[in-house]
Amino acid sequence: MFAKISIRAEELVIEHTGLIPSITGVPCAEVLDRQQWSIRNLRTFQTILDHAFAGNTAHEGTYNSIFSNNLILGPSSWATGMELGISVGWLSYRVLGQYDIFGGGYDSEIESITPTTPGSVYYVGPNILSLHRRHGFDLYPFGLWIALHETTHRCQLEGVPWLRPYLLEIVDHLLAAMVVPDPERLSAAIKRAASSATSPRDLLSQGGLATLFASDEQLDDIKKLQAAMSLLEGHGDVVMDDAATDIREEAEVFSKVLKERRKSGNILVRFFQELLGIKAKLLQYEKGASFLRELQARGDPEITSLVWREPANLPSLEELDDPNLWLERMGVLTKT
Repeated sequence: MFAKISIRAEELVIEHTGLIPSITGVPCAEVLDRQQWSIRNLRTFQTILDHAFAGNTAHEGTYNSIFSNNLILGPSSWATGMELGISVGWLSYRVLGQYDIFGGGYDSEIESITPTTPGSVYYVGPNILSLHRRHGFDLYPFGLWIALHETTHRCQLEGVPWLRPYLLEIVDHLLAAMVVPDPERLSAAIKRAASSATSPRDLLSQGGLATLFASDEQLDDIKKLQAAMSLLEGHGDVVMDDAATDIREEAEVFSKVLKERRKSGNILVRFFQELLGIKAKLLQYEKGASFLRELQARGDPEITSLVWREPANLPSLEELDDPNLWLERMGVLTKT
């Protein structure tokens, strides 16, 4: 069923967005359990981190694999590693679907060990069935609605030639700095956090535990990545609502339930969401969707298409909060 759903979802996404994946063939739909999903994501992170270490001559000849050696160096890397393990475990009970943005994305001598077919869309079966049973959703329209979001990511990453390399370059630069032990950088980061007008709690809410140990340069990379991912996730939410022509009435119900689900959780759950940077990720959907809705309200599809033209056209975090800043920079809106 999910193979059929993925094909139909991608047809609707292409029709709605005009983004056509360059990858050959129809989406490969893979239904995973929670453990399988966790392993896939940890292996993807392993490939990314191995790639970052490969360019670090300080560890040449002494390192085979971050995960196999159970070693992540440096204070910010330690924080990131701890976040990664706990976050993946927590998210495995929440995530419904995924398009592996980074899996198999490197063109290098390092062999990607991510065991997936290029262009695969994942569906976490137990989580989908749990919501299906709890709310009495009809499984086909619910699955199609989820697939719209994930195949939107497939169309983004495979239909915008510069997008994946842009994201991978930021991740490489960020991780390459994190994997080098640097006590001076940790000291500077602590001093910056102590003297900053931004409280430690606010830093946590912006990106989780790793932001407390990040240098100014790393924070810039984190902000660039957050802004790009906010656009991608928000775009996925907008498209899954707007392109759901086959299931319009059901989509409204699904959207309401999903938004309530994202906000749910007791005080302890919300604290860990902040600590692990999950709260920042959840806010990405809202920021990106709100930004794109503002562009849509101007009634000119060409304005929205500007964001996919080149990396320089991506909105910053400040521009996501105030779309007029982006419109002014793009020359669409003149200052008054």
